[in-house]
Amino acid sequence: MLIAASTAALVIPVISTPAAAATYEDSCFSAGVAVAGASGGGRWDYASRTKLDPMTLFVTDRKADGHSVGVRLVTRRSDGTNAYWAWHRVYAGSGNTQSWGTNLTDSAGVRQAWTQVAVFEGDAVLQLCVTPTGTNQYW
Repeated sequence: MLIAASTAALVIPVISTPAAAATYEDSCFSAGVAVAGASGGGRWDYASRTKLDPMTLFVTDRKADGHSVGVRLVTRRSDGTNAYWAWHRVYAGSGNTQSWGTNLTDSAGVRQAWTQVAVFEGDAVLQLCVTPTGTNQYW
């Protein structure tokens, strides 16, 4: 289940404490996508070889240009193929941030995970930013 909530946080630093050693967090704020009008990323804990829990994805529309923005999770499975999960989109316009709290279980395995942040014209991706890859320590 996805839960939508507004958030004022734009960029959250990487957290590394003994209790949260399995946490991955990164943001996408590359020049190309930020100029085009989006920033965002994700945060999750690797709970096992097949599960991310909890997980939060977030994106901000940074430009009043009539384009929507979105964020999605990409995972690398145990066989080396990538799984491209559903886009989460913001249509409300410039200055709006959306976050989605959820979890992911994939029986094919989750070796690595990262997010893609994009600016859209309809369903076409105009600009795309890819966050650094987080590696699951259970592998």
